[in-house]
Amino acid sequence: LNFGTVSVGASGVVVNHAGQRSGGDGYLINDGNTPQAARIKLAHQPDVAGQVVTVNQIPNTTITDGSATIPVTTLTPSSSTTTLTTATHDDFTVGGTLGDTTNKPGGEYSGSFDVTVSY
Repeated sequence: LNFGTVSVGASGVVVNHAGQRSGGDGYLINDGNTPQAARIKLAHQPDVAGQVVTVNQIPNTTITDGSATIPVTTLTPSSSTTTLTTATHDDFTVGGTLGDTTNKPGGEYSGSFDVTVSY
């Protein structure tokens, strides 16, 4: 999940599951750092084709530059269910909302989040 470049003071920047960025109250910077939704790959055996998989609610997380943290909330999958195909993997995407960057130092922030699916 890549929010692209935002300036200090941004809040409520949303990258939806299609990778479209919105919000940010005028703090968005278009410098070629393209926002992207996270792509999740479900690896599986071809013999489970047709089985429906439910994507469970994804908990909030944080990103960090090593000292400061920014919350990432409303992590939303492109679909709450997916039907497995005969391929060895199926994909879905996840979007989210970047929390308040006020008083956070500029820099590159990163983090991770867990996705759980039920078969």
